[in-house]
Amino acid sequence: MSEGMAQRIRELRKAKKLTLEQVARVVGVEKSTVRKWETGMIASMRWDKIAALARALGTTPTYLMGSKTDAPPAQTPAAPVWEAQDELYTWEGDDAMTIGFIGTGHMGGALARAAAKAVSPGSIYLANRTAGKAQALAEELGAVAADNDSIAVECDYIFLGVKPQMMQGLLDSLRLLLAARKTPCVLVTMAAGLSVNAIREMSGLQLPVIRIMPNVACAVGQGLTLYACSSDVTVQQKQEFLRILSASGALEELDEHLIDAGSAVAGCGGAFACLFLEALADGAVTCGLPRDKAMRYAQQMLLGTAALAKETGAHPGAIKDSICSPGGTTIAGVRALEAGGFRSAAMEAVIAAYDRTLELKK
Repeated sequence: MSEGMAQRIRELRKAKKLTLEQVARVVGVEKSTVRKWETGMIASMRWDKIAALARALGTTPTYLMGSKTDAPPAQTPAAPVWEAQDELYTWEGDDAMTIGFIGTGHMGGALARAAAKAVSPGSIYLANRTAGKAQALAEELGAVAADNDSIAVECDYIFLGVKPQMMQGLLDSLRLLLAARKTPCVLVTMAAGLSVNAIREMSGLQLPVIRIMPNVACAVGQGLTLYACSSDVTVQQKQEFLRILSASGALEELDEHLIDAGSAVAGCGGAFACLFLEALADGAVTCGLPRDKAMRYAQQMLLGTAALAKETGAHPGAIKDSICSPGGTTIAGVRALEAGGFRSAAMEAVIAAYDRTLELKK
């Protein structure tokens, strides 16, 4: 630990009028450990302790480790890079890759959580129309709460997590800042129906663009993100992008003209699956099973069946046939689903989602 960091810890604690005991309680360490931090007697610190200490002192991990200014940064601290080594993190200087998320709703928040598991949380900037939402997520992850302008100026990868109808206004507001940058950035769009070329036209700039279609399971590392890159995205930029989302689950590059169809099942399909999951549990509750057990059994059944199909490569129809014995209970249930138009309804749901995506392009 540098003397500068130790000094900042001392100064911030005194400015906040906090005792050693108070800081130790918040961070979850002994009082003697805080005293050693303040005197520089500990050579290195775990990242989770740095983040917790920063929160206790009302600052950011970035400032605590050292910024180019003498005062705590208001909104645009320099972002460090940390690399895991024996559960410790080491400072790598100011050439860090920085990631910004504009919009921290369900999808933006899910991707930010995944990114925080793959790269230094201190290199992630979060902004949202409701600033408090970004602030809360930043505190949860140890990231930096910022604003749209700061992200446009500072970040190497800018995730645009706003609705399609809001995209033009957002890019209009950022155009001058993006155009004035001396270093290139990559725009990452997750807006349904907006192609790579559409984002470029809206921005009025020739910036590299990566179009992604993720799903909410990215938040727990089980997602699937389809992506397509503009022709000027470099190999290094693609590798860095894949690293950012490496903890989100599977990532698959797809020809852009297939992204909309892929998203209708890989993205929208999550809602369809939840509807089926809920209906299965409701049926079991009707039959007398307690709600918590009904939901847990349905969840595990879907999870296990999907894993079976994926790992064995068996056709779903073959798995279905193997479960259905002649005159048995399962085939009776399959018959009821067929009578209710289940198969057709599932197909129509995917097609309707795809058609709606095409409408959003107009």
